[in-house]
Amino acid sequence: MTSRLSRNSTRSADGAPGAHLAIVEADVHRGAWIDPRAGKVTLTAYSNEWLSRRPDLAVRTIELYRYLLDDHILPTLGSATLAALAPSKIRGWQAKLAQAHPSTAAKAYRLLSSIMRTAVTDGLLLASPMTGARPIVSAETR
Repeated sequence: MTSRLSRNSTRSADGAPGAHLAIVEADVHRGAWIDPRAGKVTLTAYSNEWLSRRPDLAVRTIELYRYLLDDHILPTLGSATLAALAPSKIRGWQAKLAQAHPSTAAKAYRLLSSIMRTAVTDGLLLASPMTGARPIVSAETR
C-alpha cells in the first residue's frame, strides 16, 4: 500500500521528521489505519447508499428504515460526516428523541448502530461511535 503523505505531513506534532509516517506505517501493518478522507462522507449520503444496497430487506422494513432516517435521524445528524459523529453527539440526539418518542428512539438507535457497524466493516471508520453511546432504555421500550 502506498501513501501520498506530503513531506510536511511526515512530521509529528513536536516536529520530529518521519515520526508521523512511522506511526501511519505501523497502523497499516496492524490493519488499524483508516484513510482520513474515508470518514468525510456525510451520514445522509452513506445511509442512503446503505439502504439502497440492502435488497434482502422486506418492503415494510425499507419503509420503516426510510421513515426513521428521514424523520428522526437525518434531520439532526445527517449533515455530519461519519468521522464527526462522536458518542456524545449520538447520546444527545438519542436523549432528545427518547423524551418525545421512546420506542421510536430505540428503533432509530438500532438502525443507526447497524449503519455505523457497516461503515466500520467498509473501512470508513476504525470504530463505531455507537460503542460509547449506550442506548437509553425506558419503561416503554422494555
